Amino acid sequence: MLPELTTVLHTLEDAHISSIKEKWFCGVQKETTPKDFLPNAQEWFTKTKQIDIQNWHVMKHVDLMYGCTHFIENFCLKHKWNIQILPTEYPYYQAMGMMPTQPGNLKPGVPLIVSLPNHHYADLVEGWDNILLECEQKQIPIEIDGAYMLSAKDISIDLAHPCIQSIGMSLTKYGFGWNRVGVRWSKKKTMDSILIFNNRPKMQGNVVSCGQFIIDNIDRDYGWNTYGQHYDAYVKNNDLIGTKIIHIVKDTEGNNYGIGNYLSSLTKNNNSA
Repeated sequence: MLPELTTVLHTLEDAHISSIKEKWFCGVQKETTPKDFLPNAQEWFTKTKQIDIQNWHVMKHVDLMYGCTHFIENFCLKHKWNIQILPTEYPYYQAMGMMPTQPGNLKPGVPLIVSLPNHHYADLVEGWDNILLECEQKQIPIEIDGAYMLSAKDISIDLAHPCIQSIGMSLTKYGFGWNRVGVRWSKKKTMDSILIFNNRPKMQGNVVSCGQFIIDNIDRDYGWNTYGQHYDAYVKNNDLIGTKIIHIVKDTEGNNYGIGNYLSSLTKNNNSA
């Protein structure tokens, strides 16, 4: 393994991202309410030229959430753990007793949660179109954990597919995991913890205000716009395989490595990318 790469898939945390954190904690910031932040966050997440997510209009209900971990926990509890996952999903599902189901053997009617892009493939899950077809035939509702959407490119998803029920995204994959906030889009309004947090309201003002400060100071497509050329050059010069995730590369055997620390160091050391 090249010394610049890591086995841990570190996200970007460069000079600009670090400066946003420093300015937030060192300055006196304007307070933003959840009501004001929600439409701003919704616009920020969807205003991208790097990925193609079609038919946002079918997602008629939009809520704030405490990052994609909240999205996952809400999904599991809402369905009382009567859920299914695919192979190569995050290890903590298995740590909590959930064993994956192979595509082709999905259980009819049992909700499926899918991380798109998937960390293993650094792309859509393998055979995504066939999985959609199987879910349609077996009437399996799908909820999409879009945590990696922020650092992705060349991803295309049609939200109008009848099985897709919701999608969630958060700010964490730009190195803002210390302030977990995100947005969930849903086709139907359902009683769950995310809805309760929004209706009471229970979303903490400081988390929301910080979320507004972050999106005011960083472009939605910052990762690929800033480091795309550096990423491509590094991959080419080191006989690696590029992926659709800015902080992940593959070797010729298909193993994943983190390039986030290396890319971040370009600005930390030189103050410019």
